[in-house]
Amino acid sequence: MKIMLYINTLGKGGAERVMSILANSLSQKNEIIMVNSFKLDDEEYELNSRIKRYILDINDLNNNSFIKKNYYRTKKLRKLIKKIKPDICLSFMAEANFRNIIACAFLDCKAIVSVRNDPNKEYPTKLFSLLAKTLYTFADGIVFQTKEARDYFNSKIASKSEIIYNPVNQNFYKTNESNSKKDIVMVGRLNKQKNYYVALDAMNIIKDKTEYNLHIYGEGEEKESLITKVQELGLANRVIFEGIISNVDEVLDNYCLFIMSSDYEGMPNSVMEAMAKGLPILCTDCPCGGPKELLLEDELYPVGDARTLAKKIINMIDDMALRDYFATKNKEKAEEFKEDIIVEKWKNYFMKVIGE
Repeated sequence: MKIMLYINTLGKGGAERVMSILANSLSQKNEIIMVNSFKLDDEEYELNSRIKRYILDINDLNNNSFIKKNYYRTKKLRKLIKKIKPDICLSFMAEANFRNIIACAFLDCKAIVSVRNDPNKEYPTKLFSLLAKTLYTFADGIVFQTKEARDYFNSKIASKSEIIYNPVNQNFYKTNESNSKKDIVMVGRLNKQKNYYVALDAMNIIKDKTEYNLHIYGEGEEKESLITKVQELGLANRVIFEGIISNVDEVLDNYCLFIMSSDYEGMPNSVMEAMAKGLPILCTDCPCGGPKELLLEDELYPVGDARTLAKKIINMIDDMALRDYFATKNKEKAEEFKEDIIVEKWKNYFMKVIGE
């Protein structure tokens, strides 16, 4: 099978990670072509040597209007599809999805699109929402991460869709039991969506009730503001910003509890990785329903509710049997999204769409 994969960049994001995993895994038995709108100067996910890669924007189009930029990218993508003649073109994220459907129109190439976040955030304006709900009816297939995301669309779109979770690398299924586990960990981009402020407020509430500290791994535009907040709360010795690391799978072994405080998520990769590691988790019950599908009810708390999070942290810290129970359940659930299992689901869906 000849499969084209299209996403704007291969930068270090969740959707980009999943697409790179798919590309590398599928390239073992298929011809894979990776197409990006542009190449980043900083770090990108790696592709193996079997994969051909094309960049649509040889010249910088960022200064062009929204309409002009999308016109040129769609035109170049269509030209590439005509030249390469893939059986399928799979795209991730809103704008790439729109271009994919238009570029594949009246060509012998199946357009499959995937929604990777809360649709209310991925399509924040009436125009984007209308475009998605209209254009997606012309897609040959559509992949969602959660039931809640699928329910955003009409029955015609839902009828040709599939729900496929994110794949988790095998490294996260290896646990170092010899480490003495202590402290709380968070992993993710330091941006507004992740709302780390809720976790900081929770730590402030419990700072006199426990000696456990919070370690945060990641970088982002909110870092300076978060550091200021930590200093204002007098938590400089209790909240440690660890920066970006490459060995998350090994680092998670050092902690006894994983928390997430996001306002919204698609299917949170870091939560799934912590589950595979056998960690108990406390996470917001946020749209578009990913945490609710992954975790047990008692591991969830309302979005923005620092007091409930603080209470649940203390309960977890004080009760080892409770932590062990959630850890075991999470690890069992994580078996469902091992990388080889998820890649096989994508393969089966591709075959279904092309009618084989």
